[in-house]
Amino acid sequence: MLYSTALRGLPGTFPSGKRDDLASRKCAAALRIPARGTLAVLLLAKKQGRLVDVDAVLAQIQQADLHIATGILEDLRRMARRSAAYRLFLSRLRQARIEVGLTQVEVAKRLRRPQSYVSKCESGERRVDVVELTEFARLYGKALDFFVS
Repeated sequence: MLYSTALRGLPGTFPSGKRDDLASRKCAAALRIPARGTLAVLLLAKKQGRLVDVDAVLAQIQQADLHIATGILEDLRRMARRSAAYRLFLSRLRQARIEVGLTQVEVAKRLRRPQSYVSKCESGERRVDVVELTEFARLYGKALDFFVS
């Protein structure tokens, strides 16, 4: 059965032979996860500590002849590897912007960057180096340790 090994012990049933997101939606509902789809359920289950090996589930999905684009697989694996500390950093980056009442567009204009830069930094799609973090901190009126402690 698809998912049976990697998600053993999770609530919800996973009917064999289904090659759509029905099983994932049922799992999400059972876990009270507001998600709609296999990949979102995998990420959230990993984040909650209910799933250890995302790659094992992805392998099962691919063996069941479900196609997932290579770029999406790479993004999913990258997101699943994020540590709790990095997820906290991303949360604080967004929180700081919201606390000062700025939109991503406004931040981007002040940093002379496109809005997508701010979005990618906040989502973790783009890593933020210490120089960039200093720029964000100065703009938001926060000390660097706000983002990393």
